[in-house]
Amino acid sequence: MTQAETQLEAVAHVRPLKEVRVWSRNPEKRAEFARRCGETFGLNIKAVETARECVEGADIVITATNSKEPVLSSEWISPGTHINAAGSNWADRRELPTDLILNKSTLVAVDSVEVAKIESGDILIPLRETNGTSFPAVELAEIIAGKKPGRTSTDQITIFKSNGLAVEDIAVAGHIYEQALKRGLGQNH
Repeated sequence: MTQAETQLEAVAHVRPLKEVRVWSRNPEKRAEFARRCGETFGLNIKAVETARECVEGADIVITATNSKEPVLSSEWISPGTHINAAGSNWADRRELPTDLILNKSTLVAVDSVEVAKIESGDILIPLRETNGTSFPAVELAEIIAGKKPGRTSTDQITIFKSNGLAVEDIAVAGHIYEQALKRGLGQNH
């Protein structure tokens, strides 16, 4: 649940969270996550019994699984919801259903279209199922730079399908290395 914890931490830094609901197939893991993260981040986190209970009515949904099949139904997603899909980074795995990607969402953003075309089952599987030819995602950098529109109304459903980029890992590793040097931590070999 490390990925889920860091996703929660990131969202909590940029959005005021009144309630957080967590679901996992493992009841012990979801209860422990709720307890630990609630204490760590000072949030009201509730472990719930079903994925539907977790997702319905949420403004922000984070998925962080290694699922081969969708973990939620598009009917559970309310207008205005934003989804961070951070798991299942393989061409043959997905967390989100076809109709959510191709029909119900207004915007699907990815860190890299090139990478998403190789390993984003959340997008590739719906395209295969529907014989689609038009890739339904834009790069997040284009939205941030103002080259492509982001959310244009409060009722739109938006998705960020994160696959991660090696350059992001390198940047983080470089930052950690610099901090270790400043603090005199680590060992030279």
